[in-house]
Amino acid sequence: MRGLPFYVKREAFARADTRQRVAYILSAVLVITMLCVIFRFSAADATHSSHLSEGVCIRLVRELNSVFPEQFPKEKLVKVAEAIEYPIRKCAHFTEYAVLGITVNLYLWMCYRMEMLLSRKKKAKDIQRTEGKLQKTVKQKAVVQENVLPEIRNIKEKVTAQESATQETEIARQTVENTEQKMELSIWNFIIRAEIFCALYACSDEFHQYFVPGRSCKFFDVCVDSTGAFFGALLFWGMYSCLSKRKRQEIFRVDGC
Repeated sequence: MRGLPFYVKREAFARADTRQRVAYILSAVLVITMLCVIFRFSAADATHSSHLSEGVCIRLVRELNSVFPEQFPKEKLVKVAEAIEYPIRKCAHFTEYAVLGITVNLYLWMCYRMEMLLSRKKKAKDIQRTEGKLQKTVKQKAVVQENVLPEIRNIKEKVTAQESATQETEIARQTVENTEQKMELSIWNFIIRAEIFCALYACSDEFHQYFVPGRSCKFFDVCVDSTGAFFGALLFWGMYSCLSKRKRQEIFRVDGC
């Protein structure tokens, strides 16, 4: 997982444009917001938490009951609400950590993108410098050939000098492209790092619930939260790949026209 930054350096943030800065700040705010929301739900005691989940289950059962023509009695609705309360609570855990996984992957992607843009700007400047040096050397060689050996200078030597300069420039560009390809990271680098962060936060969240009155610390909840974060990461990168394919198709259509 080397090469994947967890924050944007000051130089990269300063050289980025306004749109990239706003996107980076918004992604960080989304992560912090989700962390606060999860912490707020975990800080609620057992009475408040059960009352909230029971209210959600009763509303859900009432909505489903309104769909059927035959209305069930109130006692049966309460029993059904009590039966689905546990899976609803686990689904809530799964969903909130899925959203956290999406926001964390978005934040990591923004960090990596800004660092990559900074590195590309630096490489472009290096290429310009090497091209300038090569042009100077070619001019110096031409001056020496004109002053020292005027009878040897011909068209072939000019073409050879230009070809050598072009080859050296192409070699410099290839080295830059190779370094950029090495810096290109797999999607799994983002997913693994985000999953580790979300799993550690899930552990701390369950440890926090241990000290809340009426709440408990369960390893199963950590597994549910981690699975939700992994699902959110897959959902984020699936949407990203779909959007990338659409953009490429649009570019190809424009080029074809």
